[in-house]
Amino acid sequence: MAAGPRPSHFPPESVVRSGVIERAIPLPMATEGATSLQQLILMLVETKVARAQSELLEALASIPDAVGHLLPLLHSTRVDVLLAVLRVVRHVGGRSAEPAVVRLSWHGATSVRAAVVTQLGDWSRDESDRTAVERLRSFLFDPDPGLRRVASHDLLACGASLSGELWHAAMRQETQVDVAECLIRLRPPDVVPDADHLRTIAAMMSARRPAEVLKVLLDDLSSVDASRAIQVAKHLRCHPRADYSRLGESLLADGRSMA
Repeated sequence: MAAGPRPSHFPPESVVRSGVIERAIPLPMATEGATSLQQLILMLVETKVARAQSELLEALASIPDAVGHLLPLLHSTRVDVLLAVLRVVRHVGGRSAEPAVVRLSWHGATSVRAAVVTQLGDWSRDESDRTAVERLRSFLFDPDPGLRRVASHDLLACGASLSGELWHAAMRQETQVDVAECLIRLRPPDVVPDADHLRTIAAMMSARRPAEVLKVLLDDLSSVDASRAIQVAKHLRCHPRADYSRLGESLLADGRSMA
């Protein structure tokens, strides 16, 4: 008897003929509740061969509504499975997965959050996607400095705006110079370096933020109100913490910054 047509969720014949499935580490195809497409994801997790990974991604992308079929796997407790599904989502641009991807913004694994922030950065290029931009803003407070860096650069790239309250909060907790510099470029137009900057600087000093990060905010203050910046520099020069004291001395000696 001739075989009937292959169900749409089965791997394409070309993939079967290419030997990708055979080369990948075999997994039981009768796993309860798993479609053949989900098995391809599991093979993508297991195989370490770059060519096989590429072919598996292409195979997954060619299956109708691949992302829709894979949405249940975004609830997996396995980090490797989540990363594989997120790779497919990015490969095919699966917007239908956005709510599930956004939920993973709070995942405990840094690698998962890194994949999420990368995907959100892609989606944020679409000005109508407010959800992606809003979640990128929340990544300014991620515990991982690398993810804060990616989020700040993506927010700049998509022309996103920040509220004054959020901007000051992000500055107060920042520990990385390059992220702080990016935040300065994201400063809302209605946030003028003034007394609020002084309160933020005081909060950063209380939290023992690096002197290099303080300097980023002080340079911003100096560009608008040199006299206030000089007052802060004098205070810093007398600070018992050596790096703060050196910063104050340096700022007072720098005629260009304090002019």
